[in-house]
Amino acid sequence: MNALALLLAICILSGFAQAKPHPNESRNVSRITSHSIPSTPANQVAQSECAKLEHLALARMGITSAVYVAADSLKLPPAEGLPAPIDLPAFCRVQGVLKPTIDSFIKYELWLPTSAWNGRFEQVGNGGFAGRIRYKFMIPELRNGFAVASTDDGHTNGADQSWAIEHPEKVIDYGYRAVHDTSTASKSIIRDFYNQAAAYSYFNGCSDGGREAAEQR
Repeated sequence: MNALALLLAICILSGFAQAKPHPNESRNVSRITSHSIPSTPANQVAQSECAKLEHLALARMGITSAVYVAADSLKLPPAEGLPAPIDLPAFCRVQGVLKPTIDSFIKYELWLPTSAWNGRFEQVGNGGFAGRIRYKFMIPELRNGFAVASTDDGHTNGADQSWAIEHPEKVIDYGYRAVHDTSTASKSIIRDFYNQAAAYSYFNGCSDGGREAAEQR
């Protein structure tokens, strides 16, 4: 076997080894699912647990809203181009603003399934110059049982890059800090909400989302 073939074989075997489930994964997910908030009576428990998140005294969480969203009732702004209401399981919708510097204003959202959580956290990336919460990418992941988060990367101007002029801290927020701080905040909130940390965490994105993923490696 020549050197190139040997290297390829090692890479393939390494990939399979990394993809192998953690030996405790089934036990952990089962325990998380059993702890998930029950849907009866009238989702009162879920609503109460969700509302408590607004009062979390966690540094730099910046939670501005935490509301229970009943199944199939989510309505988003018309600009999102998505039908209303959206077919989704019930979840706790957390909205927040992170301000790591005096010139930072990083919006983020975290959606927490109130039943059948798969024990995992996924953060979705943006595109182009960002500037918005990517609801379109969050929706399928919530349906798949993930606790899922997104951020606008610290501005709302999208393709207009004037937000960056004479705002070096906003450039840093866009560069890496918004994604990193959203991830840190989300993991802390997940731990408080479910009384357990996520067993696995993922980042899912392409275009600018691919750059964001590389920055968080």
